[in-house]
Amino acid sequence: MPISPLGISHAISGLVLLGLGLRALTATKGPTTIHPKVGEAYFWLLAVTLTGGMIIGAQDPELSLFEVVTPPTFLLGLLGYLMVKLKPKGWLRWHIVGQGGSYIGVITAFGFQVFPRFLPQHPVLTTLYWLVPSLVGTVLIARTITKWTAKARPAPAAMP
Repeated sequence: MPISPLGISHAISGLVLLGLGLRALTATKGPTTIHPKVGEAYFWLLAVTLTGGMIIGAQDPELSLFEVVTPPTFLLGLLGYLMVKLKPKGWLRWHIVGQGGSYIGVITAFGFQVFPRFLPQHPVLTTLYWLVPSLVGTVLIARTITKWTAKARPAPAAMP
C-alpha cells in the first residue's frame, strides 16, 4: 500500500522533531542561547506532527495505541512550553518534566515505527520498545531536575 502525502510529511516532521528535541536537550541553556529558539520550534512541530498522527490514526476505525498516547505526549509538551512562558514558582522543574516527557513520547513513537520493520516480532522486544525510552528518559529527567534546581537554590548559610 502506498504511503499518503500526509504519511510522508508526518514521517519527515517526526524525524525533524527527533533532531530538534536532541538539539534542545544538548544546547547550552539560557535566554540568549539557541535553546529557547530550538525549544519553540520543537513545541510547534510537536503540535503539527501529533496532529498529523491523529489524522492518520482517525482514518482507521480501530483505536490504536498511538491515538491513546498522543494526547498525553502533547499535554506534556504544552506543560513544558507554558511553564517557560509563564514562569510560575517552580517553573523550571515542570518545564523539564514536560519537555522531557514529550520527547520520551516522540522517541517511543519513532522506535515503534522503525524497530518492528527491522527486528523480529517478539513480545519481549515489543515491551522493550515501550519501556526503555520511559525508563531511561525518567532517570535523565530526574538527574536534570536535580542538576538545575540545585543551581537555582541558594547555598545554605554558614554556621557561626
